Amino acid sequence: MEDSVFAELELAEAAQKVGGVRVRQHVNPLKASLQSQAPVPAWTDVYASTARPLVVDIGCGGGRFDLMMAKKYPETNFLGVDIRAPLVERGNKWGEYAGVVDNLHFAECNATVSMGKWLKSYAEDCGSKVETVAIQFPDPHFKKRHHKRRVVQPALVRALAEGLTPGARVFLQSDVKDVSEDMRDKFERFGAHLFDLDASLHDNPLGVPTEREVQTTSTNGRCYRVMLVRNNTTV
Repeated sequence: MEDSVFAELELAEAAQKVGGVRVRQHVNPLKASLQSQAPVPAWTDVYASTARPLVVDIGCGGGRFDLMMAKKYPETNFLGVDIRAPLVERGNKWGEYAGVVDNLHFAECNATVSMGKWLKSYAEDCGSKVETVAIQFPDPHFKKRHHKRRVVQPALVRALAEGLTPGARVFLQSDVKDVSEDMRDKFERFGAHLFDLDASLHDNPLGVPTEREVQTTSTNGRCYRVMLVRNNTTV
């Protein structure tokens, strides 16, 4: 990775100093311990300026995507969210080593439970807008009985609909067609009147790939993408 699109982050030395982390690839978001509302980040502590628009990356994983985005777009704040604490802690340490801290923060939460309150807080407490929420290459949970563990569920659709203002975007991406269709279906079933489909989307509109996207495209795999825009309809 450090020899490709993420090389400019210069994380090789940081990776040695911070060390590796062991995390479970599959996490059950329905565990009782993950059903509590996570504390809202102290926005004025984690960002140099809260006047900037915010981009949220749900399921940020390794965090290189967020680091690259924050470095490329310094006038935007970025929030990488993951349910696995070790990845969040490492992401913040990597940000320090890479010198990307003013507009980047990693935080731990179960997005389905906590994201609605977080989005509203940024808009209301900071007086700034949440520009984009990205959900990219989420755990597919292939077994049908585990589909209820997938990230995009009715509760998250409602939370995003309530927390986003008109014009805000929701970007969905997966290398598994069934997962992409399932995410889109959830928004169509539980938020169709609140989000409009941007049918012109073909390539990644964010300008920076995720680690999974790099791996997929390097082996000629396909990425399935959906862009939704919050409309003016009241919840």
